[in-house]
Amino acid sequence: MDLRIPGSEEVNSVSKTYKTQTPTTNNTSTVQSGPSTAADSVEVSPDAEQTLDITKAAEAKAKALPDVRNEVVKYLQGQIQSGQYQVDVEKIAVNMLEDMSGRSSEE
Repeated sequence: MDLRIPGSEEVNSVSKTYKTQTPTTNNTSTVQSGPSTAADSVEVSPDAEQTLDITKAAEAKAKALPDVRNEVVKYLQGQIQSGQYQVDVEKIAVNMLEDMSGRSSEE
């Protein structure tokens, strides 16, 4: 019994063609191995340097602040315990809407 797969003759023909070809080399390109001889450089604008300085100063100030402002916490606890603490729901709602819209009441 002889099994034949339709189209296999074309595949065999292409395969034979690739096997008989000799590889050619392209002498027009060169590959450089090892470290590059040109030095990379970056220039930072004075504005970028100033922004970096301001950012570093702000980060340093933020790190110096306590995580919890104990005096504010104690004041609010006293207000709540004495029943004097009043929530201004209208102010909270306005601030929430401004935050969502990206605006500020100070504008």
